[in-house]
Order: sequence, then C-alpha cells, then structure tokens
Amino acid sequence: ITERRNAEDALRHLQAQLQHSLKMEAVGRLAGGVAHDFNNFITGIIGLAEEIRLTMPDEDTRKADLDDILKTADQARTLIRELLAFGRRQMSSPQVLDVNAILADKQKFLMRLLGADIQLKMTLEPTIGHILIDPTQLDQVLINLVLNARDAMPRGGILSIKTTRSRVEVESGKSPTGPQVCLIVSDNGCGMDKQTLHKVFEPFFTTKDQGKGTGLGLASVYGIVKQNYGDIAVESEPGKGTSFTIQFPEMDSPKRVKTVVLPPPMATGTETILVIEDTPIVQRIVTQALSKAGYRVITADSGTEAISRLDDYPHIHMVLTDVIMPDLNGPQTVSVIRKKYPEAAILFMSAYAKDFVDEKGLLAKGASFIEKSFSRATLLNKVREVLDSRTLLAKDAAS
Repeated sequence: ITERRNAEDALRHLQAQLQHSLKMEAVGRLAGGVAHDFNNFITGIIGLAEEIRLTMPDEDTRKADLDDILKTADQARTLIRELLAFGRRQMSSPQVLDVNAILADKQKFLMRLLGADIQLKMTLEPTIGHILIDPTQLDQVLINLVLNARDAMPRGGILSIKTTRSRVEVESGKSPTGPQVCLIVSDNGCGMDKQTLHKVFEPFFTTKDQGKGTGLGLASVYGIVKQNYGDIAVESEPGKGTSFTIQFPEMDSPKRVKTVVLPPPMATGTETILVIEDTPIVQRIVTQALSKAGYRVITADSGTEAISRLDDYPHIHMVLTDVIMPDLNGPQTVSVIRKKYPEAAILFMSAYAKDFVDEKGLLAKGASFIEKSFSRATLLNKVREVLDSRTLLAKDAAS
C-alpha cells in the first residue's frame, strides 16, 4: 500500500510538472506574438521621432521632448526583449564563455547594484568548464537575479554567488545529459511562500508594489536559460531566503569569435532598393531613412505586388523585405525576383526574432537579417554592410 501511495504521489508530481511546463510554453508563444506586434509599433515611434528630430534646429526646445520619447521607446524595447527572452524568441549570438572570468570581472558592478548594505560573496570553482550563451543574455540573467535578491533584502543581507559542476544523467526536455556548469545565486532575504514560488517565472507576476516592477525579470531569466538548453530551479521559504540554481551544458573549450566591424553610423549610398513591407508605418519609416541616406527606393505592400510590377523596375541592387507577410512570404517573393535580378543583395527583416524565423525554416542558412525594432543608424549600417558584402563576393567571383 505504501509503495502504491508513493507511486501515485510521484505520478501526481510529474503530471503537475507537465501541466506547468505546457502552461509556460503556451504563455511563451503568446508573449512572442505580442512582442512581434509591439516591435512594429516601436519601429514606427522611434522612426518618426528620429525623423522629426533631424529636421529641428539645434536651438529648438522641443528636442528635449523628442529625446524623452526616444528614451521611453527604448525602455519599451527593453520590455519587448524581455518578453522575447521568456518566449525563447530573443535574437542571440552564442559564444563559448568562461563564467568564472565573467563573474570576477563584473563583481564590482554587481556590488554597486546591490548597494552598501548588502554583502556579496563569491565562491567560484576553478575547474568548471565553459558554457555556450550570448554574453548579453548572461548579463541579463545575472542582473535580473541580483536585482531580485536586492529587493528581497530591503534591510540588508548577504548575496552568495557560487559556481560548481554537476552531471545530468537523465535527459530533461531539451537539456542534454552530461557535465553541467552550475550557477547558484542565493540570498537571505524575505523568501517566498509556496503559492508565490509556483508563479515566480510567469510573466507579469510580481509581488512588488504597482509601478515598481514589470514582472518580466525572472520570466526573461527562465526563457534565456531554456533557450540555451539549460535548466533552472528555485528554492525558498518565508524568512529564510531564496536560492536559484541554473545549469548549462559544459563546453570543452572556447571557440574563436569573429569580430564584425560595422560601417560608420548613418552609412549612406546611391543604390536602388526595393522595400517590401506590409505594415504602413514601418514601410514609411524605412523608405524615409533610405531616401535621406541617398538611396533610390521602390516600395511594395506585398510580395504579390512586388512581383506583378517587376517589369516596371529599373535595375535593383537590393531587396529589403519582411519575412512573414499575408500572401507570399519574403523568401518566396525573393525566389521569384532573383530570376530577373540574380545579383541583387537580399536583406530580410522581421518583428519576430531570428530564432523564431529559423525554427519555422523560412530563411536559408547565412541569410542576412535585421530584427525590428531598429534605429535609423542600425538600419543604414546593416543595409550598407549587406550591399558591400555582395559587392565583395562579386569581385571575388570575377577574379
């Protein structure tokens, strides 16, 4: 009877874990979709504000108001990145990193985040290996966990950061078996009850007062860890503090990282660019930016329209197209255009993150891509980079 009861308890626990996992996956997909729409909105806000600011004389006092608009839009963009991180749709450039070296390098910065009344203790196991993750994402994980711990210790306390090695013998979800690098972040703050603990990674859930937290910090940590094939667990009790344990697959040795040197800010050109974008405000912003940078711009609202007007176009040097559109998608449209203009450079853009687009199998490996929302300088730099790369390839082929 005891064995049967234990088996039933274990089964109920596994069923609860599965239901929670399915719930988090569903919310993650919803978050990714919401972030897609907001990225288009933010692209429009940033683009219009930058456009107006460029036409104002330096002495115009309204420039300060536009600067506030741009700062607010940038804050909104940060929230969108956190939503995308939770939904595992955040664009990333993974590198093989030494966690110990990064923690040692950021120790003073983390101490400043914590304040004078909180002591930081680091215990770093020297023999652990490397992990594969985007450095920006690792920073995001560290900062969110540290800020969360700081808020849990309003009267001061101790924050402990520890690295160690463990091993996963049974595959769990996407997490591979084998050696793992563990990052443990613990505080001796107020702690959480079981009800709060169960919701801690859900987006927009927060125990803070209104206006003092978005509820996306730990949600983005959860998404980043899962996106990088890791696992995260949390233990907490009221009055006894909280401990987060993160595991990433251990890597053997660091890989060389290719350094990409971007063109100067606000790069310009004179080429002809076909812009295919179904969101009117984004099409307008992109067209204005490219035109004022010297490019000749042709626009189409859809892939079907772009193809139907091919005979009206002069020579096209580049196609800048949205990836996901109502009729023909970007890659389908490009495959037709390439038959007439085989040498045209191609740049895809999307309010969805590159990881999501890759999952759908929409883009060929190595395709040039820019993620919305982007600033004018980011767009112009990317366009110039892709055009120049295409020119270099053509010269190499000719030689």
